[in-house]
Amino acid sequence: MDLADNKLDQLDKRVRELLDFFNKQNHYYDEANAALVLAEVYQKLDDLKEMVGPVMRLLDLAARYDYDYWLKKAIRRAPAVFEYEDIYERLPTDLKEELAAAKNMKLVSPASQMLGADGSAQLTDLTVKVLGPVEIFRDPTIAFATDAWTTRRARDIFCYIATRKKSPA
Repeated sequence: MDLADNKLDQLDKRVRELLDFFNKQNHYYDEANAALVLAEVYQKLDDLKEMVGPVMRLLDLAARYDYDYWLKKAIRRAPAVFEYEDIYERLPTDLKEELAAAKNMKLVSPASQMLGADGSAQLTDLTVKVLGPVEIFRDPTIAFATDAWTTRRARDIFCYIATRKKSPA
């Protein structure tokens, strides 16, 4: 909240404490989020050299723990953080394309970021296709490998849960 209100006094120290806490507790997803916030703080403070460290850590965590979808959303949310030369040159090609798309995006509200130019959904958390051969996607262009499931039964149970209507509480 302080970042959105530009209350940057001592914010970098408070976020760094959170970052260290999440690291010690092995909460890597939360650590990646805190690293992104810390990078945004440094970016707003125009301390670009300090910004590189947290971004490199979040890129490492994203690669190590398969946070690709989260990283694409982070790039769309804060493209200015990833435009810095030292960071941009270390991005994989697909993330450079994501950054270019984020910079060219005309609609910037969170609700409108989910819509493409034609009004169709652009990003999804998960897509499950169960008519015909089962296909499960995190990234709309890449399906899960067929051997990603330890058993066919586990995949079928997942598909059942994913397609089941929610029952009232």
